[in-house]
Amino acid sequence: MKKVICVMFVFLLASLALINTLPGQRARADGNIVLGVNDINKSGGEGHSLILTPSYAKTLAGISHGFRWWRSATFEWSDADEAYIVRSVNLTADGTNDKQHYIPENGFVLAVNIGNDYGNVNYINELSSDCYANLAKIAVGDKAYLSGIDIASGTVDVSAGDYYKDGFVSNAKIYIGERPSGVEIYTPDTSAPRLGEVSVAVKTKVAISEGIVINWAEAENAEYYILNVNTSTTIEDGTLIVNNLKVTETAYTIPSDKLMAGGKYTVSVAAYGEGYRSSFNSRKTVSVLSDNAANSKFKDKTVVAFGDSITYIPGWVTMLSGELGTDVINAGVGGDKTTEALARIDRDVIDKNPDIVIILFGMNDQAIYMPTGKSLVEKEQYRENFRTIIEKLHQSGAEVVLLTGNNVCTDSGYYKAGQYDLDYGTGKLSEYYDILRELAGEYNLNIIDMNKRIADEGIADRSICASGDGIHLSNEGKAKFAQWIAEYMYNEFFEGGYSDPSETSEEESSEESEESDETSETANSAASDESKDWVIGEESEEEDESNESASSAEKSEDRPATLRDKIIVFVIAVGILGLLAFLCFGKPKKNKKE
Repeated sequence: MKKVICVMFVFLLASLALINTLPGQRARADGNIVLGVNDINKSGGEGHSLILTPSYAKTLAGISHGFRWWRSATFEWSDADEAYIVRSVNLTADGTNDKQHYIPENGFVLAVNIGNDYGNVNYINELSSDCYANLAKIAVGDKAYLSGIDIASGTVDVSAGDYYKDGFVSNAKIYIGERPSGVEIYTPDTSAPRLGEVSVAVKTKVAISEGIVINWAEAENAEYYILNVNTSTTIEDGTLIVNNLKVTETAYTIPSDKLMAGGKYTVSVAAYGEGYRSSFNSRKTVSVLSDNAANSKFKDKTVVAFGDSITYIPGWVTMLSGELGTDVINAGVGGDKTTEALARIDRDVIDKNPDIVIILFGMNDQAIYMPTGKSLVEKEQYRENFRTIIEKLHQSGAEVVLLTGNNVCTDSGYYKAGQYDLDYGTGKLSEYYDILRELAGEYNLNIIDMNKRIADEGIADRSICASGDGIHLSNEGKAKFAQWIAEYMYNEFFEGGYSDPSETSEEESSEESEESDETSETANSAASDESKDWVIGEESEEEDESNESASSAEKSEDRPATLRDKIIVFVIAVGILGLLAFLCFGKPKKNKKE
């Protein structure tokens, strides 16, 4: 029996070692992440994985659908690396925020939209679905190699079938990571000399009244510079406030009336000159702080925002950081209820040693599971969970601030019940907000009653909530949350109160107006980009990936193993296998004593 068990163990380990050496899943080649492409230089639709080159457009501003439901990334050729380099990654597919990447002169943008099955036509295809998922695994700075793609001629190697049919085949691929072997790789024409990268000087944090002052060193042989400035508060490469602007000087100022307190902006500058290829773009990110934040007493405070996806999704927490002058820690997790909050409060909140914790839970707790007609967390359990949360935070020494949130907007074009068999829009949410008000009185807590203020100011739910969603916040809603929370905290925590950044003296307004007139011809005003973020309930694997922070484009922990990783695992497995074989079969038998 012992030998049988040993044989089974040896067989299992041998199998694991063998599997480890076999080629990976369809998304991998030579240890790389593979992004399939099925079209080039078209506005596209469902089921498309598109490459967009400078011959298509200089930027993505003005495209009718705004690539709102798409994931996207910018790539730029590097002479030094002899490869394309990932410059930005945008994973937010929210239906209302336009993606307005600039397209580098020596690069391209990849945009991917998964399809849906409408019965009469099915736009789902493996290529775009895989590419959409794999974009979450790439990071800024990664090397990329193109096969079956010719950027200069604007062609891709598509072998057969309509892109949304099962018979579709594409040989056009982007390999992320190592240069693949046995594959013909596209290389752009590098015969002309290239201008050196521009050295840009800009503050990483500015008070809104200062505006953003951008300076750069004159590049040798440059005749002019192209400047792009994107809003990056809620999505990377969002609305362009400066769109492909040709500048002959070496400085540019964005006035305060083009900016938002708490906003983030990405500045890109490239040099151009006749007879030369344009320089590698210089990219800098600038955070705009409110004037309150410049001398804020919150600067030395650790503030944590603890909640579900209404907290997690980029927006009001980022803006609040700009209002308070401190980096508010985002401890939101999509789909969380108070039960999950209790499970992670030590790790995600208390271990951060917070001075102040702002808490918003309830949207998921109150949701009705339609097969049973019951809330995911019943009211009394919600109350007890919150009591435990409050008491744990008090024991840690943190100041607790409760939030009530927005209503669910059930207007046409907003929330529709049924996904995941859940109904968020039954009206029960108000009963959960009442519990928070009662707990605030019971524990003598700070409470910012956002729900009441929205109603008192006569703001419609459809303005606060994102269209096509009805649960999460629009950009207007995010801005209101940040401003009202900051207003409360300045007024309640410190003397001096809150100064509304929108209230300026006539003299200041006049000066800003004159400055604005000088630049209005060259800088596009920021469009009001209302935001919709997808379902708040239990999310699929792909939706979880889309909620990862796009602004940082960090490498995913699920990134495929490299060849080196495989060799290490193989050696370990073979070593253990050999040891087991020796123990089972190699030990000499002893003669029995007479």
